[in-house]
Amino acid sequence: VTGVKAGALPIWWFEAPGSGGFPGPAPMDFHPMGSPPGPGYAAAPPVSSSFLDGIKSQMTEHAMHYVAQEAVTQAKQKATGLGRYLSIDWLTAMAQPYFTVDGPTVVKRMKMALMPQPQGFAQQQPDLYGPLMLCFTMALLITTCIKSHGVKLASEGTAVGTSLGVVFGYWWGSAAALLVGTYATDTQLSFSSVLCTLGYSMFPGMVVLSTAHFLQSSRLFWLLFFTAGACSAVAVARTFKEATP
Repeated sequence: VTGVKAGALPIWWFEAPGSGGFPGPAPMDFHPMGSPPGPGYAAAPPVSSSFLDGIKSQMTEHAMHYVAQEAVTQAKQKATGLGRYLSIDWLTAMAQPYFTVDGPTVVKRMKMALMPQPQGFAQQQPDLYGPLMLCFTMALLITTCIKSHGVKLASEGTAVGTSLGVVFGYWWGSAAALLVGTYATDTQLSFSSVLCTLGYSMFPGMVVLSTAHFLQSSRLFWLLFFTAGACSAVAVARTFKEATP
């Protein structure tokens, strides 16, 4: 340190090379705000407008890149969640227990459906495989009867579509109506149990319908058909009665 300048802050600089001190840069003059600079003061060069414009453009570019990257990240997260929702894996996992049933069990349940007795299996271990196959078989029988008797459909459409609409409309429509009844009567039956009960209850009518070609008398056919329907109705009613506390 060589000295202090009057009227300003101390002047600090390093000794020049060869003077015994540590070599360093040229002297710098630090002065307080508003006081005139000393002789060793060097004014900073003016900043050009092009330099400021370049900094502004770079900051704008980085900000836009950050916003775009965040938008892409959020879009990917939303697309991943939507893809998981639209995936059929959760639907397969939910429906798998109702279709894991062997053939002998389905045959046994169809035999039980021929008798006007409560279907306890529908409440304990309901399945939808047997009722679904019965619905397709019933639709096939109805289509065969329509074509063999030369029935002309009043509305446009094929006989297969009409048969499927009638069978599945009855199955799901009746199940929805009975489900409302279960809430009103506090019946301990789930929607899958209701579907299982109504699905197997169609088996007696399907048996009678399959013998329609071999019955010469229409009266005998309708007698058997209504008898089978009555047995199914009694079985469904007793199943609901046992599930109602």
